[in-house]
Amino acid sequence: MKLQFPFTIGVFVAGFGALGCGVSNSEIPDKSYWNQDASVFDGSIPGSDGSTAADGGSGGEGASNGGSGGGGSQHQGGGSGGSGGSGPSGGSGGGGSEPVDAGGGGEQPVDAGADAGDSGSPMDAGTDAGGNPAAVSGGSGGTGGSGGTGGSTGNTCPTEYTVATHVTINVSWDATTAVAKSTGTNQVHIWTKSKFVENGNTAMVVSRSCGSVLPTIYASGAAQTFTNTDKILPEIPDATWEVPSMPTFSGTATKSGNTVTMNPGPALVGLTMSNPTGTWPAVGSIMGVDHDGDMNPGLTAIPKTTDGYDTIPVGLSSSPRASKLYLAIRNIMTMTATVNGCPDTYNGTANVTKFDNHVIGCQLTTGSACSTNQRNFVDDNTTVYKLGTASFKSARIADDATCADVRAALP
Repeated sequence: MKLQFPFTIGVFVAGFGALGCGVSNSEIPDKSYWNQDASVFDGSIPGSDGSTAADGGSGGEGASNGGSGGGGSQHQGGGSGGSGGSGPSGGSGGGGSEPVDAGGGGEQPVDAGADAGDSGSPMDAGTDAGGNPAAVSGGSGGTGGSGGTGGSTGNTCPTEYTVATHVTINVSWDATTAVAKSTGTNQVHIWTKSKFVENGNTAMVVSRSCGSVLPTIYASGAAQTFTNTDKILPEIPDATWEVPSMPTFSGTATKSGNTVTMNPGPALVGLTMSNPTGTWPAVGSIMGVDHDGDMNPGLTAIPKTTDGYDTIPVGLSSSPRASKLYLAIRNIMTMTATVNGCPDTYNGTANVTKFDNHVIGCQLTTGSACSTNQRNFVDDNTTVYKLGTASFKSARIADDATCADVRAALP
């Protein structure tokens, strides 16, 4: 059981062996040999020692009939004689001393077959072959090629992979004197993209934020300067999550049996902290970072202004208002799931221990920067969420997937 999703890669490696054999050209009679008169083969011409084929037996009947020639010393003389073959080499001739006397009756002059008269190829050696060149030994068999290495098994889990995760947090909040109309309950949604690198039962995890959705807040004011229809919803533009300067955060994952526990580490967006898990600082002490690269410290959120939504009040009066908020955000959580094998998707529970934010700056609808008092008003009245239960779902995605791919995979 692995922490996360398989593919199977199979590898196949094959080897092969070579087989070879041969005979020298000097061992085969030349053309003039085979052009001799048929009398050469009928036993009538003496050899160098004065004997003929007839001296060794009853003699052959002709070039095309091997007869039962005996063991003469001429090049055509057979050993123990053989019944009629189809050419000068005779039938089952015995061990003579010249090329044509090889073994049993093959169909070619240099064929050395078995004494039963088989018709092997020129390289086949017969059991009865004499010591002549034609009675060559067969080549040894080639060494068989090594077997190919089998591919990896189909259920092998990868040790490096990328996953999309969608965390859903149940939250509630209290009414505030200046802005929030009433108490409420709803959900916060967070998307992340994480790269896992496993080593045994542990893994290093590097993640980045890929999206968030907050609940709508309905605004009113103690001085009744806001209408009851004011709706406020700060949103992070989708393009922001794709910016290369957006931060990553590091954590770990461990497994015990089928239980996988992931601790992605503190997620800090729009700020830095010397102790990321320490006490959440006051707004004036935040060390803002321009992670989205728009020349403003913090993560820029733009209030929705369609469908009855409005910009953000920066005081008790209905104007001026803010058209941009610069946020500092910290999330800390752990996630646990029961995972069998290498599933492409799985679900689990999340334990969210920190969900902090500050408004560290803002911009008015006029284009001017908010004053410190205006910034403080917005930050003081930002909704403080009470964290409830949380869950998550994850899915394996391509390593080069975008944040848009992450949100599309787990809407």
